Amino acid sequence: MAMTLLFATLLLGFPAGRSLGAVSRAGQPTLGDVQQQLDDCRSEVAAIKVDLGISEAHYKQAKGGEIIEVHLPDSAGVVPVNVKDWQALLGLDLFEGEISPADYAKLQAKIKNWQASTVNDLKAEITDAVAFEQRTQQKCAALERQRNQLLGGGVLFKLVPSLTKVVNTHSTELTIDPTAGTGVLQHCCDGGAWDVTYTWKVPDTIVPGTKYQVEVSIQVNKVNPEQPLGFQISVLAPDFAQSYNIEYPHPTGGSKTFDIPVASDQSGSKEYSIQIGFESSSVTYTYQP
Repeated sequence: MAMTLLFATLLLGFPAGRSLGAVSRAGQPTLGDVQQQLDDCRSEVAAIKVDLGISEAHYKQAKGGEIIEVHLPDSAGVVPVNVKDWQALLGLDLFEGEISPADYAKLQAKIKNWQASTVNDLKAEITDAVAFEQRTQQKCAALERQRNQLLGGGVLFKLVPSLTKVVNTHSTELTIDPTAGTGVLQHCCDGGAWDVTYTWKVPDTIVPGTKYQVEVSIQVNKVNPEQPLGFQISVLAPDFAQSYNIEYPHPTGGSKTFDIPVASDQSGSKEYSIQIGFESSSVTYTYQP
């Protein structure tokens, strides 16, 4: 399976270190090195989630009889094929005499077999992917613990949930959950109706002199009537301001991971904040030493 092969190529290491910005005794990696490996580990988790989301979407379509996955010749890759489109082409071939009724029946039976095998393959692929994601998350947690140990007497900013601030300017149609990192917009009547889900993930800790990641995503679930629409989610932090945009319907959703550097002089700050903005609303997370 293509995804399984992809996951198998992701490798993680666990070096130890002593201080930030210099090589320690015996050539052991520094705190900065460990932080970099933690960032890489989190990037791998994000990549796994993207691939897992694609497989889950394909699994849903396969169970509904919409697609089958066809293995490409001389390749480990697979491509999804729309069942109705394929059946329509077979029907046209039958009508034009390109294939016999017997061949048509055989091909229809083969499609049914492929549908069943596609569902089974994708189910196994998702199970493997979820297990691999869990193992990678555990490795990330081990790296984070190692990073915190190496931090020693340095400054570590920790998320303070009680200081999280939510500004919701569309409370009648926008539901925000700052703990889960979700914002669900169910817009109605003004120019049409649409259902959009914003998601984001911020770190639990931040170390000055290193960097951290914030992952954001937008998924358009429904638009009626169909029309082009633009959606945006932004990330604001000290010395950082970027956004992720999509233009529906191409694509209907997507995600982006931002690498955000933290200046060393932030170690003297009393707090650090990250703001997630969308639909003229925002969630601000506060970190303190």
